[in-house]
Amino acid sequence: MVLSLGMLLLALAAGVTAPSAQAQTSPAAATNANQQQPLAAPTTPASPTLPAQQPEAAPPAIAPTPGAAPAAPQQAGPTASPAAPAAASQAPVASDPAQQPPQAPAQPQTQPQAGPSNGQQQPAPGPGGEANPAAAGQAGPAPAPAQPATPAAAPAPAAEVAPPPSVEELLKPVNALSGAIDAAEKNLEQSPGTQKELATLRTGIEKLETKARTSADALKPRLEEVRSQIDKLGKAPGAEDPPEAPDVAAERQRLNGLAAQIDGAIKKAALIEERARQLISRVQNARAGIFTRFLFSQTDTPLQWRVWQQAGKQLHLAQRQLGYIFGNWWEAAKLSALPLLGIIAAAGALFAGLYFLVTHTIRRRLDRGGSSNPSLPERAAMASWVTLAYALPPMAALALLYAGLDELGLLYWQVARIAQATVLPIVIVIGVLSLARALLQPKRPRWRLFNISDTSARTVNLAILGIVSVFALDHLASSLVRILSLPLSTSIVSAFIASLLYAVFLLVIVRTPLGPPSNAPGAPIARWQPIWLKVLLIALAVVLIGTAMLGFVSLGRYITTQLLTTGAGILLTGVLYIAIRWLAPAPSGDKRGMNEYIGQRLNLDDFGRGQLARIQRGVLIILLFGAALPLLMLSWGFTGAEITSWARAAVFGFEAGGLRISLARILAAVALFAGLLALTRIVQRWLAKEALSEGRIEAGLANSIYTGAGYIGFAVAALAAISYAGFDITSLAIVAGALSVGIGFGLQSIVNNFVSGLILLVERPIKVGDWVKLKEGQGYVRRIAVRATEIETFDRASLIVPNSQLISQTVDNLTHRNLLGRLSINVRVSYFADPDHVMRVLQQVAEKSTLILRHPPPFVVLENLGDNGMDFSLRVYLADINKSLSAQTELRAEIVKSLRAEGINIPFASALAGHATIDTPAGRTFIEIGVAHDSDPDEVLKALREAAVRGDEECNDIHIAFEDIGENALIFSLSVPVAEGVHAGAVRSELRTQAVKCLRERGISLASPQRSIRLRDLDDLRSAMARRNAENAMGFGTDKPDRD
Repeated sequence: MVLSLGMLLLALAAGVTAPSAQAQTSPAAATNANQQQPLAAPTTPASPTLPAQQPEAAPPAIAPTPGAAPAAPQQAGPTASPAAPAAASQAPVASDPAQQPPQAPAQPQTQPQAGPSNGQQQPAPGPGGEANPAAAGQAGPAPAPAQPATPAAAPAPAAEVAPPPSVEELLKPVNALSGAIDAAEKNLEQSPGTQKELATLRTGIEKLETKARTSADALKPRLEEVRSQIDKLGKAPGAEDPPEAPDVAAERQRLNGLAAQIDGAIKKAALIEERARQLISRVQNARAGIFTRFLFSQTDTPLQWRVWQQAGKQLHLAQRQLGYIFGNWWEAAKLSALPLLGIIAAAGALFAGLYFLVTHTIRRRLDRGGSSNPSLPERAAMASWVTLAYALPPMAALALLYAGLDELGLLYWQVARIAQATVLPIVIVIGVLSLARALLQPKRPRWRLFNISDTSARTVNLAILGIVSVFALDHLASSLVRILSLPLSTSIVSAFIASLLYAVFLLVIVRTPLGPPSNAPGAPIARWQPIWLKVLLIALAVVLIGTAMLGFVSLGRYITTQLLTTGAGILLTGVLYIAIRWLAPAPSGDKRGMNEYIGQRLNLDDFGRGQLARIQRGVLIILLFGAALPLLMLSWGFTGAEITSWARAAVFGFEAGGLRISLARILAAVALFAGLLALTRIVQRWLAKEALSEGRIEAGLANSIYTGAGYIGFAVAALAAISYAGFDITSLAIVAGALSVGIGFGLQSIVNNFVSGLILLVERPIKVGDWVKLKEGQGYVRRIAVRATEIETFDRASLIVPNSQLISQTVDNLTHRNLLGRLSINVRVSYFADPDHVMRVLQQVAEKSTLILRHPPPFVVLENLGDNGMDFSLRVYLADINKSLSAQTELRAEIVKSLRAEGINIPFASALAGHATIDTPAGRTFIEIGVAHDSDPDEVLKALREAAVRGDEECNDIHIAFEDIGENALIFSLSVPVAEGVHAGAVRSELRTQAVKCLRERGISLASPQRSIRLRDLDDLRSAMARRNAENAMGFGTDKPDRD
C-alpha cells in the first residue's frame, strides 16, 4: 500500500507539469490536423518545430475489443520496431546513440579473457573444428604413440596467471568512445527530436562522459609506471657522450613509444569528455528552445465565433467515441464481474476503515489534547501529520482500485490513458485539499496556522476546492483532446472557460478579509496586512484571462499548474520547516517533544538536550530541502535524468575554473580534518595529564609543549584535508605569496603578534605562571595565545597585552629563572636613636621570621639621612617571591613592635597625612588607612577585618596589608570585591565609615597632619604650640632641641 502511494505521488511530481508531456500536443499541430478524419493517425514523424504531433500516432482513436492485438505503430528513429533489423543496420545514424556507448567499451573487457585461450595452440581439434583442451583430453585412443603427451601438457597454461592487457587493449575503449561521441553529435545535428528523444540522448552522452573519465583514470597509473621505468634508465646520452648499450637503447625507445601512446589516449579521453559536456549543453539549449516555443505558441483566440462553432460540432463526436470506448470496456468488465466487485468493495472498505481511524485520531489529538494556546511550531507540526492523515484514506483506496483494475487487464489502450489522465488530477485534488484543510482548520481555530477568522477560513477553503476542481476538469479535458484527436478549438474553449473560473475563485479569495480576528487564540505568523497577497492574486487572475483570450493556451495551463504544484510544495516545505523547530527543548514540565523523549532516554541535562536539538534540526532541515528541491524541479519541467545527473555531479565532482570540486571529497576532507583535530586534542590531553605532569617539567615549558603540539596538529590536519579535497597546495602557496603584500600593509600587526607569540613559546622570556611587571600593571601570566598574552592582576582582572609589546618593550619578570627574590623594607627612625641599636633590632626581627632565607643572610643598610629622621632598609631574601606580601606584612608589624619596645621613636612629618583612596580595575576596590605610630598593628589588622565583614558575613575575598611605615603614620590597605552593578564609590564610602568606627571602638587613632589625633590631648597640644611660638618670638630656646 505504501509502495503504491509512493508510486502515485512520484507520478504526480513527474507528470503534472512536465513540459515534455504537454509538449506532445502542439497547438500548431492540432490546427493542421485533418478535422474531417479525426480518427486517422499520422504516420510521418514530427518536425523539430512541432514535436507534439508524434505521440498522437501511437493508438487509434477507437479501441478494439480487449482480446484483439494492437497493431505496432510505425515510427522512425529511436522507436523503430525490432522487426526490421536490416533497415536499422542500413541507417546507423538513425539508431539510438544512447545505446552505442555501452557496446563500445565492452570489447576490451572480454578481449583479455579470450587472449590466453586464443594464444594456445591446440594440437588436436575435435569434431566440428573445436579446440577444447578438455575435449581433447577425453578423446579416444591416439593414432600415434606421441599423442598421449599432448593432453597431459594442456592443463599447464591454465595454472599460469593471465598476462596484463596490452596497450592496444587499453586503448580500445577510448577509440570506441570516440566513435560513439561522433555518432551522438551527428544525430543531434541532423534532427534535434522531441523532448523525450533529447532527454534520452542526454542520458547517453552523460554515460559517454563518465566512461571517458573512467578510461582516463584507468590509464594514468599505467602512464606513471612507464615514466618511472624511463626515469630508471636515466638521461639519454648526448651527441658527445658514449653510446649506451643496444638493448638499453631499444628498451628506452619502446618505453618512450608506449608512454606517447598512453599519453595520447589520456588526452583523447579528456577531449571526449569535453565534447560530451559541450553536447550536453547543446542538448539542454535545444530542450529549452522547444519548451519556450511550446509555451509561447499562439493559437486562435476564443473571442472568434468560429472557434466556438467548431468546438460545438466536435462534442457529439467526442461523446460517441467515449461511449464506444466505455461500451467495449463494460463488455470486458462483465467477464470479470465478481473480481471487479471484490476490488470495488475492498477499496470502499479500505476507505471507510481508514477514514474512521483517521477521523477518530484527529478528533482525539486536536479536540482533546494539546495546550489551549499552542505555539506556531506546535501548530505547524500538527498540520504536517494531519495533512498526511487527511490524504491517506482516499489515496489508499484509489491506489487499490487502480492496481486491481490493472491486474484484471481492464486498463488497456485508450482506457489506460483515460484512467491515467483521471487519476493524476484526482491525486492533485486530494493533496491540495488535505493541505488546505490542515492549515486552515475551519472548525478548530486554535490549531489554525493562519490567524484569520472562522468565516474567512471556510471561504478560502471552498475557493481552493473550486480551483483544484477546475484544474482537474481542465486537465481531463486537455487529455481527452489528445487521446480522441479532437481539434484545437475544443482545447481553446476548455482553457478559456477554466481561466474564467480560476479568476472567479481568485477574486473570491481577494474579497475575503484575511486580517486576524480580535479574539483569535495563538500567535499569528506575522503581523502584516495581506494587501500584497491580494494584489498578486488580482494580477494572476488578469494574466490567466489575458493568456486565454490572446490564444496562449499552453502558457495559461502552465501557470495554473505551477500555481497549484509549486505553491503547494513551497507552502508544505515552509510548514515542515516551522515544524522542525518543535524539536527544541520543551519548557519545564512539558514532556511531549521528541527531543525531551530522547533526552530522557539518554539521561541528558538541559545543555545536552539543547545540543541534541540543534543537531536534529540541522539534519532534518538538510533532508527537507534535499527532498523538496528535486520535486519542485520536476514540476518546473526538469527530467529525473537531469536532476540525477546534477546530483551526481555535485556529489562526485564537477569542473569549475579548471578545478574539479567534489562534494563527497569535501565532506570526507572535513571528516578527516575533524578526526585529526580530535586526535590532536587527545594527544594534548595525554601530554597535559600524563607526560608533562609526572616529570620535572616546569609549568611554562609544559605549556609551550602543549601549545606547540596544538599548532602542529592543526597545521597537519588542515594540510591533509586540503590535499584530500583536491586542492593543490602549491597553488595555495602561490596565493599566500600574492597575499603577503596585502598582509604586509593590512594585517601587519596581526602577523607581528602571531610571530611574536611563536618567539615567546620558543625563546620563553616569559612563560605561563611568571610574575611580570609592565607599565600597564603587574600580575601572573595565565595564557599565551596566538595574538596576545593574558596576564591576571592581583585584583583578579585580566590584562590583555599584545605579544609584540612583550617582545619589543622591557618586561620585569620576577620569576624568570626561579622563585628566589629579594624584599626591601624601608624604616625611618628619629635622630635621637642609636643607629647601631636600630640595625641590631631590625636584624633580630629578620632572623626571627620564618618566611625568609638564612642564606643569603638578611642585612640592614642605612640608606639616607632625611629631613625628619634616619632612613634604614631591611633587605631579606625569599624562597618564593610570590609570598612577598605576607612577608612584608609580618616584618613591618614586628618592626613596629620591636622599635616601640626598645624605645626607638618613629618621627612625624610635617606634611599633611591621613588616608588615601586609590582606584583599582573593575571587580575590586580598596582604601588606605593611616593610623598613629603608637598603634598596635595586630589590633589595626583585626579592626580593619571586622570593618570589612560588617554587613557581609559571607565575604571571604578580603585583602588586608601593612603597606608602609610613613613619615607620620602607619599605612594599611583594605581591599574587597565589588559585585556587578554596584558602584565602587559607595563601597569605598561604606568601608571608610566602618573602618573609622572599628578603629575608634578599639581606641586606635588616625594619623593627623602633625601629631596623632587624640581628642583628650588636643588642648595640651594647642597650649604647647602657643608657648613655643612665644619663645621663638622673644629669642629664647633657639639652642634647645625641639622635642615636641
